[in-house]
Amino acid sequence: MNYVLKEFVDILTKPKNLFKIPNMLLVVLSYGLCKITRRNITLGYPFLMMIEPTNICNLRCPLCITGSKLMTREDGLMGLDNFKRLIDEMGRYLVHLTLWSQGEPFVNRQFVEMVRYASDRGIKTMTSTNGHFLIENAENIVRSGLSTLIIAVDGASQETYEKYRVNGKFEKVYKGMLAVTEAKKKLKSKTPVIELQFIVMKHNEHEFDAIRQLAHECGVQVLSFKTAQVYTDDQAEEFLPKNEKYRRYELDDTGHFKTRLEEVNFCRWVLLCPVVNWDGTVSPCCFDKNAEYPLGNIFSDGGMRQIWKNENYAKFRKQIFTKRKEIPICTNCSEGLEVEVFEKEEINSELFNIKNTNESVAV
Repeated sequence: MNYVLKEFVDILTKPKNLFKIPNMLLVVLSYGLCKITRRNITLGYPFLMMIEPTNICNLRCPLCITGSKLMTREDGLMGLDNFKRLIDEMGRYLVHLTLWSQGEPFVNRQFVEMVRYASDRGIKTMTSTNGHFLIENAENIVRSGLSTLIIAVDGASQETYEKYRVNGKFEKVYKGMLAVTEAKKKLKSKTPVIELQFIVMKHNEHEFDAIRQLAHECGVQVLSFKTAQVYTDDQAEEFLPKNEKYRRYELDDTGHFKTRLEEVNFCRWVLLCPVVNWDGTVSPCCFDKNAEYPLGNIFSDGGMRQIWKNENYAKFRKQIFTKRKEIPICTNCSEGLEVEVFEKEEINSELFNIKNTNESVAV
């Protein structure tokens, strides 16, 4: 719950958002009651939310459901008007908004306007990108008020980078990071905080020092080493690194992989952070990549507040609290992992001093 405490502290520094605290306290209370009683108790409304601007992407990353063409739901973009409709309903509660799920957010040409609309309402905004649309959007990104910009760079050279980021251009991403850094300097802005994300895989695990140097050169503030998620034995063999510290999985002598997951009948995210897909469908979490567990549609079923407390959500939470291991999307999840999903390092780009800040984050 460290992330919730961080949000409380952040709100205390922004007096115009103090009115959101009572709802946050209700949600935290219901969280505690659910954990104790294993019953569905929903007090208040979510103050964290994930919104998918689009599920379309320009790259073909093999472990991504979008890149590997395994997504069964329709491709599309969330319109700005629909986004505003959602923020108008939930803005009074939201303190933090994650703006991605599947797909590349900047494929949606209205994305920066979405960020600005949320930021203007005192909502912290975070997005993750493959970095191919940063050069042309750099100053607008900074002006939008975006709080955190995560840039996925899984290699320190074109040769290594393109083994996973298929169709990606390393130099373009590198120049994009520099462009955002320069835009921050030009506009004298501390935001967005730039986080370089490096998925540790077999073909790139030798590049830790090189990626640290890259982060220093590009003026990023945070470097995160992320564990890879795989779905098949073949993928495990090809992509999982030799260093067990950066593996979510155990491998037996036959090459079969098994998630290093405790059997926990509980989940933070079904109580704290709904996912709204580009078409308005609400999913319980970001691991429901194909929206196989739809809980309602915000544009046709009365909005987020009604869906948050509807019967479908209640039934799903009850199953999480009793038979979570029987839910397929939960069997390859980060909730309950025995290892960290991320290892993060804060980077002083001037002195290149590095401070470890390990934390576990949902993906």
